[in-house]
Amino acid sequence: SGLKDEDGVTLQHISMPRHLTDPEIELIHKHLHKSTNQYATIHFFLPANAHLKVGGLHGNCFRIKVRKLSKRIVQKISDKKEHGLFFINYYGPQRFGLPNQVKNTWKIGKALIQQDFTAALHELQQQSSPEANEARQFSGAPEDFFSSLDKRLVAFFQSSYFSKLWNDTIVQSISSLGIKSEQMQIDEIVYLMPLDQEATVSTLAANLNLTNKRAVLRHNEIGALEYNRPPAISTKVIIEDSGIDDLNDGSYCCTLSFFLPSGCYASMLIPQFLKCVEHELAEEPVALATC
Repeated sequence: SGLKDEDGVTLQHISMPRHLTDPEIELIHKHLHKSTNQYATIHFFLPANAHLKVGGLHGNCFRIKVRKLSKRIVQKISDKKEHGLFFINYYGPQRFGLPNQVKNTWKIGKALIQQDFTAALHELQQQSSPEANEARQFSGAPEDFFSSLDKRLVAFFQSSYFSKLWNDTIVQSISSLGIKSEQMQIDEIVYLMPLDQEATVSTLAANLNLTNKRAVLRHNEIGALEYNRPPAISTKVIIEDSGIDDLNDGSYCCTLSFFLPSGCYASMLIPQFLKCVEHELAEEPVALATC
């Protein structure tokens, strides 16, 4: 029912036109398991009367181990089994480029919307994607290159630009409201992270009627669709376990689980959650030594 991030272990339901036999599944696995770093495994779940559709996903459940934390932060987090949390509904850095690569898909989308195909081609050539390899070898008119691409990919680039505009609008709102916040840069993308729940709720209240855009493909033509996107999300973060980080000497870790509606980013929840915890610790009165 939707795309999944490349960095992670994901379980999702897919629908097939018919029930696959065990030999057929085995053939699929032989093809999917050629790479040791990227692979997929199919298991039969149940028959259904209708196919899953893109856009039909309500949300995702996450279980994430957060590492390289201080002992004091892990103790603070583990004080409660559950944490109610409001966090700003930014688009995460993976919206703007592949893992460990330049995050410039929004620049490609902006250039395409402005019909500056030369600039769009130049930005695409900076990436390491299969399309970027084709772009570096292309010698014709830049406009012809993008005309040859799958229009869904072109729409993705344009939506990435709209996502950057959304993030920038939220950053400007937090800044203009004078909300207690801290700037954070994640993979070249700059965010303003509120430092407490009151600041996040204030941002939500000030932007209740904010709308967003995404590029959609209709009748083989790309257009912009405007829709309501909540500026802040409320969820519950459950602490499953915590302890010494076995991969990083002198550090601690904890496992968080939570549910997010479709279109929300765990990569945005976690830094905001930790930022609020750090702020709470900084605001706690220092215990005075007794004589």
